[in-house]
Amino acid sequence: MILKFILENLLLIHTGTLIARIKSSLLLSVFASPFAMLGDAMFKWFEFNIVYVQFVFGAIIIDHILGSYIHKFIKNDFSILENIKGLMIKCVLVVTVGYLNEGFLHILGKDGTLGIYLVVILKLMVFVYPAGSAWTNSSIITNGKFPPISWTKRINLFNKNLDIKDFQKKDDENNI
Repeated sequence: MILKFILENLLLIHTGTLIARIKSSLLLSVFASPFAMLGDAMFKWFEFNIVYVQFVFGAIIIDHILGSYIHKFIKNDFSILENIKGLMIKCVLVVTVGYLNEGFLHILGKDGTLGIYLVVILKLMVFVYPAGSAWTNSSIITNGKFPPISWTKRINLFNKNLDIKDFQKKDDENNI
């Protein structure tokens, strides 16, 4: 139905009378402008945050490779369907939670100490989801040698309470 509307109006723009051309041009522009505005806003956000997006999706790729290795060679329960399903779920969750975070930040504002803190926490939260899984997978592959157990403990603690102080050195490293 939408495709028919678009094609009919495009045809009228090229073959119709002057009034039909103007009417079709207005109809198509009114129909297309919200999508163009949304696309432009998304492109600007993506352009501004390209490095962040690369790191998040790079972490997903690394996690997927390490997770596939674990399921194929360590757990011996590899399934291509479960593999693809897991990858798709992780990608969809990262995109949707990232989108919701951006809405949250837009509503609250990014200015001031609270805004800066929230930007850091929310972006770190989205990155740590695939990166934490990749670090855990790496730890499984190396039997806990790399990354160090203290690092994966800090990641798990951050996932529980979202406190960036969990990444700071403690007086007693055994109390992580």
